[in-house]
Amino acid sequence: MTTVQRTFRLDESLDQQFCDIAEKLGTSPSDSLRMFVTAFVSNRGFPFNLRLPESKVRKFNVNHPNITTPVIRNGHAVLPASWREGDSYDE
Repeated sequence: MTTVQRTFRLDESLDQQFCDIAEKLGTSPSDSLRMFVTAFVSNRGFPFNLRLPESKVRKFNVNHPNITTPVIRNGHAVLPASWREGDSYDE
């Protein structure tokens, strides 16, 4: 098998953290990169999900009068009588 050498630049602090973590995991930085490249090829892309964060997080009104502390009886949650099916407690 013929090998190739790749050269790239990293921030010094990032490189130090990378080397420290690789050592704690019992591997070298070179072996860590080889593992990543092998996984990248095997997965035909990144071996983890890459996605943008959600642009909107759904909120609810914690001060709504129907927001309450749950009650448990005989191992089951008891819903307040004031809760009606289909009610929305969004802002």
